[in-house]
Amino acid sequence: MTYGIGSRINGLRNELGLSRTEFGNKLDLTGEQVRRIEVEERKPTEETYIGLNREFGASLDVIFTGKAWISVENMNMNLHTITAKKAINDLNQVAKAVRQLDEKAKVGIDFLEKELRELAIDPQVEKNILSVREDSQLKLVNQ
Repeated sequence: MTYGIGSRINGLRNELGLSRTEFGNKLDLTGEQVRRIEVEERKPTEETYIGLNREFGASLDVIFTGKAWISVENMNMNLHTITAKKAINDLNQVAKAVRQLDEKAKVGIDFLEKELRELAIDPQVEKNILSVREDSQLKLVNQ
């Protein structure tokens, strides 16, 4: 069985773990256009080949012939790109989690303040609670 350009593009997309729509968005194609290329109902345009190389580092040799010639320099560059994208994604997830925790902490502190005020507590205790709140905010900012 011989594999054409469409099946090699399909293999690249699957290797990247992208849906046809996600893959197509990077190449200015619709998911349906990607499907038609993969099943070889449509030939990729020159712009698509350039996009495959630019967006995914796909070697045109591999896409056209199915045979790979990969330089160590190119592998290192692709590895750094993949590593950087993963690091950025991981940092975005951490930042999102911190923002969620920060919001939950504010809600918790506000709730405690409200409850304590409703109990008409001693003014000195209330002053200590406000001091704890300021310390908590400083810790969140410094972390």
